[in-house]
Amino acid sequence: MKATVSTNYGGPEVMKFEEYPEPAAGPGEVLVRVVATSVNPVDYKRRAGLTKDFYPIKFPGLMGVDIAGTIVKLGPGVEGF
Repeated sequence: MKATVSTNYGGPEVMKFEEYPEPAAGPGEVLVRVVATSVNPVDYKRRAGLTKDFYPIKFPGLMGVDIAGTIVKLGPGVEGF
């Protein structure tokens, strides 16, 4: 899949649009095909390293938690979706 990946902390220059491994739904998780997302203050603060003491990024990393889409797979133990 294509994704905007950060390779280290810094400004927008550390972000690259590239191939990234397809995610899998783990225990208690759902896999969502994203059709819309947003950028909020937490996203750019994480990328800049301002939250690394309590919300670090495992590099290469993806950021963003605000999404809208369709659930395509349920992980083990997920019910009701």
